[in-house]
Amino acid sequence: MNLIMVTSILFAASALVSAAPKVMYVEKLQIREVTVHEENFNSRSSTTQSQQKGSFGLDLEFDGDFSKLGPDSSVSVTCGKFSFEGKLSEDSSYKPDRKNATLRDFADRNATVKYITSIVTLKWTPTRLSMKVNGKIPDSASPVGADIPGRSEKFIGQTEITARVGTADFKSMMDFSGTFKQKDLARGNVTGSETNIEVKGKI
Repeated sequence: MNLIMVTSILFAASALVSAAPKVMYVEKLQIREVTVHEENFNSRSSTTQSQQKGSFGLDLEFDGDFSKLGPDSSVSVTCGKFSFEGKLSEDSSYKPDRKNATLRDFADRNATVKYITSIVTLKWTPTRLSMKVNGKIPDSASPVGADIPGRSEKFIGQTEITARVGTADFKSMMDFSGTFKQKDLARGNVTGSETNIEVKGKI
């Protein structure tokens, strides 16, 4: 009898302990810089272009009071240079009794044809929320990869992650590591370089 009582008390106490937040981040970025050289009889000129493309994903879980979320509840998240702000009502299929929502950001919200740049997916219980962010580069700015200092093959660093949903806040520094690979480009009158950067982070 005493063993059963002790076990029940321990179980009840453990249920009150908040789960640790979880953060996972992945970014793949390609930077291509190309210079076109032109030579005429009396002059020489060159034109340089830089192009970025890639994608990133952020998975975040944290505790808070999500029991009173409604259409007017605000949603925001930042990761390095990426930021998003919206409201649950921006999900046209959202209803107050639902425990999930999908929000989208656009290159131009006022355009007739809207081009999606990032998607934020939310799922929650009364006490814990899961957020997934997926974005395309360059439609969304590179959150981390484009600002890596130096050009070493492997690197480590930190960036700040923040989120707010309703009245619940999250803020923490995330450690990340990654690889940097570069190759030269040369063909005819075109020279340049192609850089591939991969970043992974977690808390």
